[in-house]
Amino acid sequence: DGDIALLFEKDGYQSIDFVRVSLSELTDGAETRTDYENWLNSTLSVAERMTPGHLSRAADLESDGLGNGAEYAFGGDPLQPGDSPHLLAIPAGTAGPQPVRYRRRLAALSPGLSYHLDSATSPAGPWTPATVSPATTVPDLDGIHEQVDVLVTPPAGVGAGAWYVRIRVEGV
Repeated sequence: DGDIALLFEKDGYQSIDFVRVSLSELTDGAETRTDYENWLNSTLSVAERMTPGHLSRAADLESDGLGNGAEYAFGGDPLQPGDSPHLLAIPAGTAGPQPVRYRRRLAALSPGLSYHLDSATSPAGPWTPATVSPATTVPDLDGIHEQVDVLVTPPAGVGAGAWYVRIRVEGV
């Protein structure tokens, strides 16, 4: 991708050499960045990438409750608030399993990410693994994500009250 400048002393500080090499020359052509790092490089400006803490997976640049790692996993934009729902409210009086749709990275492009749905009768929890129908998936046009549709069964004891579903990602 870019060049790297190396400054080194050759002979006990008698002379200093400056060499400019490409990343692929240094790594014998091997890609050294992770998919997450490539995503950050394509999403954030140089100034944003240079700001301390902005590259952290926990950094929440637009304060929407999702860190960079979750934005990456759901196909969100770390600079656009609220574009990646991760907590869904199911209104009171809604009976039976409810449809839930979310976006995730394709497994082949992001090995190690796993998505789990949890349910609760309060947004504060306690959360338990949700009973979920087999997923139906449709690839996004971007070739990186897919849309996932499932039916989630209400948690035990919800009655006619509201309940909540969260989408938890591991491996980010």
